[in-house]
Amino acid sequence: MPTPPISENLLKLADQALTTGNYQQASIYFESHADLLLSTDKEQAAAYFSTAGKYEKVDFQRALNLYQKAFKSYKQTGKVEESANVLMEIGLLYLALGKTDVARKQFKIGTTIYLEMVRDHIHNLGGPLTQIEHDYLMESLDKVKLCFHQLFLKESR
Repeated sequence: MPTPPISENLLKLADQALTTGNYQQASIYFESHADLLLSTDKEQAAAYFSTAGKYEKVDFQRALNLYQKAFKSYKQTGKVEESANVLMEIGLLYLALGKTDVARKQFKIGTTIYLEMVRDHIHNLGGPLTQIEHDYLMESLDKVKLCFHQLFLKESR
């Protein structure tokens, strides 16, 4: 399905905002684009909600809401890895807000999803991992490691 002209314009405006360093405005454009996509392409909408959350550098609560919209949309479309990634981002936001217990909970849920995904993948394949699968697994585990390292640093202060 082609992107409606208004959505294309929003993406161009977001790109211009990023070029000038106006991340908050870019975030607003990405969110508007995602809202337009929700009824036709939840997976793409989720990706743009996540992108909007990434560029929201001022209002952590707004970023949190954007990531929660992304998580909900990814979950509805069955995108397991993306759901786990968003949960880890939500955990990092809670950590930045000083809510370490909530951050830890998000990290644990995200990690559990990653591990279940890997277990299911290995079970379904029944053989050794390809290089791409190995790299993908390592990238997921690096994300888990980074999040728990950030939690450790925050708690050790």
